[in-house]
Amino acid sequence: MWRLALPLVAVGVLLPASATARSTHARVLLTYWSRHSGLCVAWPDGSHRLRLFPRGRNPGVTPSWSPNGRYMTLVKSRPDPASKFGVDMRVVVVTAAGRVVRTLVDADLVTGAAWSPDGHYVAIGTAALGGAIFLVSPNGSGRRGLIESSTSEFLNPAWAPDSQRLAFVGVLPSRGDAGIESIRIDQSDLRSLIPGANSPSLSPDGTRLAFTMDGDLYVANAADGTDARALTSTPTAVERFPAWSPDGKVIAFSRSPQGGPRGSAIVTIHPDGSGEHVLIPSRYSASAPTWRPAVTLQRAKRSPCR
Repeated sequence: MWRLALPLVAVGVLLPASATARSTHARVLLTYWSRHSGLCVAWPDGSHRLRLFPRGRNPGVTPSWSPNGRYMTLVKSRPDPASKFGVDMRVVVVTAAGRVVRTLVDADLVTGAAWSPDGHYVAIGTAALGGAIFLVSPNGSGRRGLIESSTSEFLNPAWAPDSQRLAFVGVLPSRGDAGIESIRIDQSDLRSLIPGANSPSLSPDGTRLAFTMDGDLYVANAADGTDARALTSTPTAVERFPAWSPDGKVIAFSRSPQGGPRGSAIVTIHPDGSGEHVLIPSRYSASAPTWRPAVTLQRAKRSPCR
């Protein structure tokens, strides 16, 4: 049985018009993971691809930006033979230059972290002896549980734009069941939305839910999971990690060949299924797209993302 816990944390990047980012232009940036270069940023059309951090500095993966775009949360892992999973994982707050500001949580297995749109919380999913989602302030204080279970796991927390509700994936490992659920942050109104679905992402207006199921990308009503509609049909590929652009006009996602993430591309598509476009070609092995808010960036040197 799942139970509500009695009494979740994230943070920004920079982009240049050339190799040097200037503080005179603010624009939305696409952030993604490249197997060759680590975390990278690009303009929304996929051009001007740059490393987010200097060479040799890679404090983590799966970024979630703060609303002001100055910080981000990253999930960092290191081998740990004493851990149940052979790895120790941490959620850290870092600057756009890759400097770790603080650690928010240290756990055997972190299943996702997401900064709330109002900046008040970071939602963090963990799994070890069961699973949990909890909320924490970006300064590390005020940690409180949202939902926990000794038999289920909770993955990929995703915020509604009003910061009052979270969507997430609930998994029952003993049966292999999974599906998207949602809950209010006051622990009320727990809903089962879409059985068999993964990777929830809520639209900026809060009305639509993007997700993946059976390797394809879908959109449904966010309130109840109805009116689900496939945007893609790719029998030889697997799609993951949908992310709505801040204006809600496109959804970015990663597309990988069956059998593994190598050779994956970043693709965008309109919410009605039209206008599919490859932003980052598969030769870059790019995945896990997310969007950085349009805020002014400080001057910084960045090398090309290969």
